[in-house]
Amino acid sequence: MVKGRMRDLEAELKELGAIGSREALPEELIPGSLHEALDQYEGCVRRHNVRPGSTDLAPYGRLRLARIKRFKQAHDDIPLHALTYDACTAMAAYWRNPRPASGGRPAGTTPATTSAS
Repeated sequence: MVKGRMRDLEAELKELGAIGSREALPEELIPGSLHEALDQYEGCVRRHNVRPGSTDLAPYGRLRLARIKRFKQAHDDIPLHALTYDACTAMAAYWRNPRPASGGRPAGTTPATTSAS
């Protein structure tokens, strides 16, 4: 029923010129955004990555939270239905390329390796 209504809506939007003839609405409705999904994941990390017998985060839990924060800073909050193969490939390419470290040096270098002998 929903898919049929989506196809009708898509045809109507194309007729009105609201979307191009080559564009299409998503096959399935996927609610939420990338940052909302990361927020949910952060909650799971906070609940499950704790030291045994306490509520303190384990070191790996803190590392995961830092990665979530960096990921949210680096990527726009796009709707999940827009998270296509191309969007995922672009995200992977971003993390594959070396970025400057916080001190402005290329990642993985230290002053000793960049100084003249």
